[in-house]
Amino acid sequence: MVATALETTIQLAPPTPRSRGLLVDAALDLTVADTSSQGRDRLGLGVQHTPWGTAPLRVGNLNCQADLLLVNPQLGGAATSDPFAVNDAAVEGSAGNYGKGAALNSFDAVAIHPSFKLVDGLTCSVISFPDANSESFTSMSGRLQRRMRTYSSAAITYELVTGWASGGPSLTSEAVTLTPAANMGKAAEEIEEHLAGVLHGNAGLVFIPPRLLAAAIAADWVVIEGGQLYTVTGHRVVSDAGHTGVEGLSGPGANQHWIYASGDVAYRVSDAMLLGDYSHDTLNRASNLRERLAEAYAQLAFDPATVCATLTTVA
Repeated sequence: MVATALETTIQLAPPTPRSRGLLVDAALDLTVADTSSQGRDRLGLGVQHTPWGTAPLRVGNLNCQADLLLVNPQLGGAATSDPFAVNDAAVEGSAGNYGKGAALNSFDAVAIHPSFKLVDGLTCSVISFPDANSESFTSMSGRLQRRMRTYSSAAITYELVTGWASGGPSLTSEAVTLTPAANMGKAAEEIEEHLAGVLHGNAGLVFIPPRLLAAAIAADWVVIEGGQLYTVTGHRVVSDAGHTGVEGLSGPGANQHWIYASGDVAYRVSDAMLLGDYSHDTLNRASNLRERLAEAYAQLAFDPATVCATLTTVA
């Protein structure tokens, strides 16, 4: 490389987020109304909610025993010669004392999700770099605000997978470990069976590391519809840079990655807050450097009982 010392200073446009596979596109939005209480937005104080539960609906016959519930076999149970035969031992009250009490489900335990922060910063000499508090991405303030917007999905996904910043529920901490998958086709079988069992026909999310996405498409598990990623059964697919497949319930071996799945995930991120209102607040006089920090409050929420993970081998 030969420098001429006459180079023209330019500034490339900020990075453009991918058009599919990001968590912020597949997740549900938490609104201001969701995080507000008594007329005040409480984003940053955490949320709690009662999950919808994973128990299936029950069925009953139309004979004279109108209160009869068929609780055996359960959804996904082994087929019998008479799948609608009543097993007295499995019916509440047993011995023919049939009641509707078996259909009464308790509310799921309250799930608590602490908040966390997204943080970014820049430092540079006041002589060599503009520091005007403007929206232009050539200024320190503008550059930070753009970075907070365009890089947020990966940071939020990493927190969802690990729970590192909030210390709250995460995909890693809550996942039911499925049978290790020898290939992507087996991973599809494991994940789809699990989601069918806990969501009962409702749509969920499947988290595939970007490195494995091409293999999932080649295995005819993931398809592109309307510019977005779905499994063939209609679950939304997240393939975000914040999920490498390394973070999981145990350290993966060679050619192994963790794939997760869950019910809906909701999130909210506040506007970026630039720390320091005046120039002297951001000036390190000892070094003559401008130091600029940006923060945003972030919140995640999901049903911990729906989460699963499989350690998948893809050579």
